Amino acid sequence: QIRISTDLARRKTAEVHAMLHGIPQGILMIGAQGVVHTEHSEYARVLLEDAKPGGQSVMTLVFGSAVMGDDLRAQIDAAIGACIGEDAMNFEFNAHLLPLEVVRKSRDGSEQIFDLHWSPMVSAEGLCDRLLLCIRDVTELKALSKAAEQKQQELTMIGEILAVRHEKFHQFVDSATALLHESGRLLSEKSRASVDPSETIQLLFRHLHTVKGNARTLGLRRLTEAAHEVETICDDVRNGRVAWSQQELERGICVVQEQLAHYD
Repeated sequence: QIRISTDLARRKTAEVHAMLHGIPQGILMIGAQGVVHTEHSEYARVLLEDAKPGGQSVMTLVFGSAVMGDDLRAQIDAAIGACIGEDAMNFEFNAHLLPLEVVRKSRDGSEQIFDLHWSPMVSAEGLCDRLLLCIRDVTELKALSKAAEQKQQELTMIGEILAVRHEKFHQFVDSATALLHESGRLLSEKSRASVDPSETIQLLFRHLHTVKGNARTLGLRRLTEAAHEVETICDDVRNGRVAWSQQELERGICVVQEQLAHYD
């Protein structure tokens, strides 16, 4: 009976090893003090660019080169510490503090995006002995998704343009370009003592309101939204709700100009 049990355990161990070596995911077991167990998937070495993940702190191994602030890093470390060795219920209380995605710098300087999945490994006594962390590299998937989204946005914009007569569209582009150029000039001259700021903001508001109204009439949604945001800032300034911000206004005008150029 002992021999049978030993053979069964050996076979199960071999199966687990085969799975850990073959699965294309980084699988880590995290123990006390956040130290990674020596048993891990082979692919974890590839993902984390480390030949020996076992025995290292997960905070160094996974989050050491992560693009995040020290406060968030400390929060993750504290959440891991609050789970391991404690009642399994503690994981439910702290799971929201464990990130589901992290952006980190690889050794060549490029960015990697990791999808993270955390699970508690619960003992017979109901304690969370370890945390199981599964890591997927979704960098290419995210890039493809972003490219598809940009392509869809371009197709939407093309559809909006095709619904407008050719001459009318180009008349709009010419008039909007002139108004935005004049807005830029007004902003650059605002620093002169002889310039009345109330008159400047009034003119800026009028220019942006005209661009927004004409873009909305033609159904150019993204340009309408961009112009509306700057128009709102101008309205808040002229009515005294917010202070004049040269940088914010210049940035807003620039965004509208970029959107107009994109449509053109």
